[in-house]
Amino acid sequence: MIPVCRGQTVRARDHAVIEGVGIPGRVLMELAGRRAAEVVHHAYPAAEVAVLCGPGNNGGDGFVVARGLQLWGHTVRVWAPRPATTPDARANRDLLDGTPAAPGRLPATLEGAGVVVDALLGTGQRSAPRGAIAEGVAAIRAAARHGAGIVALDLPTGVCADTGTALGGVEAVVSADHTITFGYWKPGMLCAPGAGLAGQVHVVDIGLDLARRHDAAHAEPDAWLLTAADVRPLLPQPPRYGAKWDRGHVAVRAGGGAAVLACLGALAAGAGLVTLLAPRTAWPTFHGLDPTVILAEPSTLDPRRHDVLVVGPGLGTSDAEAVQHVWRS
Repeated sequence: MIPVCRGQTVRARDHAVIEGVGIPGRVLMELAGRRAAEVVHHAYPAAEVAVLCGPGNNGGDGFVVARGLQLWGHTVRVWAPRPATTPDARANRDLLDGTPAAPGRLPATLEGAGVVVDALLGTGQRSAPRGAIAEGVAAIRAAARHGAGIVALDLPTGVCADTGTALGGVEAVVSADHTITFGYWKPGMLCAPGAGLAGQVHVVDIGLDLARRHDAAHAEPDAWLLTAADVRPLLPQPPRYGAKWDRGHVAVRAGGGAAVLACLGALAAGAGLVTLLAPRTAWPTFHGLDPTVILAEPSTLDPRRHDVLVVGPGLGTSDAEAVQHVWRS
């Protein structure tokens, strides 16, 4: 299972590691930025890079990314529309002074960039981007339309970490090809539209699990993401050379397109036989039905032949009596 944490949980663990364990925030920022730079470098090994940095720690991560990519031979330009507001971000901003990656005007920053790194806002977003941040989002979207790769740090600017909501609408947020998120998956990367706006998600470990040493309350994430490897041991394993009857017979009492989807789902789950129970007059309406699905009248339901019954999808509320009859059977 993969741990999933809300924005406030990540910030609490970050605080616990800094204040409780004693690892300086600047060390965590260096880890985050360097590991993010590695992802960018491997995805776009020879690209010119523009990094757009906001005033908080997300922007600080961006400054570290810029410094790392420059050391690895990339041409890097940085745009920082506001002064850094945290000590760690200011420290990493100052390390760029006097280098070719010094902050400049937005049009000049984006000119010729094959990759744009979105380091404008992080997990604390609660409202739509405004002012210079909104200008940066618009520039990133324009760069994407011209073929630039877009990489977001932690999550795309304008996407709520907890819900996946596009703050201000999908036209007002960053749509990334890659999102490099720190520590854990965020719920917003698993919910629409955030899941689509995040692109390919890369989780980089920066040591936030050390928070458990400070406080046992940090032992569990907010949620767990199940994977196929987690579920597979729970599924019955049919005999290697077994017949279709050894894999179970699923009866589906359903209607419309939902009936088709239910049957396809049963087959995908490994059922050996699937029978769709529906009135004969409805059979011509089941477009896209797998040819291996058996069509039969509802009256043919037989507990001696059918191992599992799926009832309800697409029937609406007009067939309540029929559903009750099937249930009693």
